[in-house]
Amino acid sequence: MIITIISPIRHIEQCMKIYRNYSVLGDIVLIPVDLNGEFSERFCKEGLKLLHKEKIKMCDKVIVNNYNNYLGEDTIEEIEYAKSINKEIEYYHH
Repeated sequence: MIITIISPIRHIEQCMKIYRNYSVLGDIVLIPVDLNGEFSERFCKEGLKLLHKEKIKMCDKVIVNNYNNYLGEDTIEEIEYAKSINKEIEYYHH
């Protein structure tokens, strides 16, 4: 199965935990790109957002990293996008 993780970048450590948990089960896991919060240009951030939407498009299921019940604006936008294209969505609570 191809899985895309949707996660606030501030919780990238928990995202990597989800990545490991599903990878060892044999799933192909796509994750957000973490540039340590540094984007040299606005285009770079917008480009990464478009890339992540493509990852959502190509997956079978989306897993939302819901660490401490925090979902940022970009994460909510990605969840809404996944819903709009009828992706299966699972919330991963820590």
